[in-house]
Amino acid sequence: MDQSLAAYWPYAAGLFVLWVVLAVLKEWSRGSERNALLERKTLMTQPEKNFYRQLRAAFPDADIAPQVAMGALLKPRKGLNRKAWAYSRSQVAQKIVDFAIIDLVSGNVEVLVELDDKSHDAKHDAARDRLLAQGQYRVVRFRENARIEPDAIRERIGPLSGR
Repeated sequence: MDQSLAAYWPYAAGLFVLWVVLAVLKEWSRGSERNALLERKTLMTQPEKNFYRQLRAAFPDADIAPQVAMGALLKPRKGLNRKAWAYSRSQVAQKIVDFAIIDLVSGNVEVLVELDDKSHDAKHDAARDRLLAQGQYRVVRFRENARIEPDAIRERIGPLSGR
């Protein structure tokens, strides 16, 4: 090989490697958008469906919303700096409350209801309840394995304020 061309060989090889890497990255990013592998999931488990029916029977004059995002219930306080805002938002992002009982007239959330199964952790649940208390929400928890009739649910939750 001519000596003058040999001096350019490392640059040509570097450019070729860079071109290959960029082509692979471009195809990878395009493929990840095209090939998102998703499927439908059920909104509620079977115990949640059963409990939902009991809640509706207990409070026929209210609306019952299942699987409510905590981000729809709470937001960071006004006046926070960016870091405090992001931290506060992250505490509720991607967290779900099992049920919200909503007054039909006012549209206000009256009570949040959690159906706890054996996987629930008391410390974790208490931390979530403290977050929800900042929004002045009342949380009532029921055990998943307990068969609870509408009268018992109504007694445990108490009257709705209708504010």
